[in-house]
Formats: sequence, structure tokens, C-alpha cells
Amino acid sequence: ATHDALTGLHNRRYLEDILSHECSQSRRSKSSLCLCIVDLDWFKSINDTYGHHCGDEVLRGFAAAAAEMVRQSDHFGRYGGEEFLGVLTGTDVAGAKIWAERLRQKTETLTFPGLPESFRTSVSIGVACFREGEDIGRAVLRADDALYRAKAAGRNRVMTDDAPASPASVAG
Repeated sequence: ATHDALTGLHNRRYLEDILSHECSQSRRSKSSLCLCIVDLDWFKSINDTYGHHCGDEVLRGFAAAAAEMVRQSDHFGRYGGEEFLGVLTGTDVAGAKIWAERLRQKTETLTFPGLPESFRTSVSIGVACFREGEDIGRAVLRADDALYRAKAAGRNRVMTDDAPASPASVAG
């Protein structure tokens, strides 16, 4: 099983396998590889306020929107709960930040069945690029650290493992 039953996206097991493969490819070809860890902001409150059925609708709707934005050479899936992982091949940190910011902006516009028309959700995204000689687990940890810094800075933003990238207040 390589797909998440709820969202239809790749599951964590697939993502971990593909990370190993893409890391090897990146080393051999000396090409860029960036990771984006995406977390739906305040997801627990969605379940608590509207019920798990509506939470599932948010996960499915977000997953469908994100899948439309992924290139054929990239990988995107559900990493756990309301957390997702994008594996962007041949992409440097600037390109990954642009992709992540587009996903952040698109998420703000989504509407969901069973939720009020005015309901909106957002995402926080941590970005890190694989570094030569590094274990892929270290790159995942750096992306996760950037995600937690994005949440600590107020959510609904993209941050890289070394600096803020795009607060929601930036017009785009």
C-alpha cells in the first residue's frame, strides 16, 4: 500500500522510500532536492468545532488542491495526521519557497463541503534543501524545525531552515 486511504495521496511509507531514492539520485547527479513539510494550521480546532467528518473534508480538499500543484517529477503525500511532505526534485531553495508560497496562498482560498462559506484554513510550511554529504533524515529534521518556527512566528507562512521566507502579510 503506497497511498493514504483518506486523501488518495502517497502515504508516509512511500514517502520514506522515495526520499531514500531521490537522495541517492541527488548525490549521483549533483542536482538540488528540497523538502517542504506542510501542516494545516489549527486543525484540531476544526475537528473540535465542526466534527471529524468536516476535518476529513478539509484534508481531502487540501490534498486535491496540493496534488494539482505538484510536477510529475516531484512527490507529495500525507506524512501523518494533518502533516504533508513535498519532495521537490531538481529544485533549489528559491524554487521551493516559490512553490510553497503558491500552495500557502491557494490553501487560503479553498472552500469545503459541510463548512460555512466563510470558513478558511491556512498552512505553515517548512522548507529545507538536501545538503551534500548529509543524511536525508537531517534534511527532514531541518524542514521540520523550519515548520515549527513558522508556527511559532504566527502560522500561515513559509520558512526555510535558515531564514523567514514569506509571512502572510506579504502581498503576492
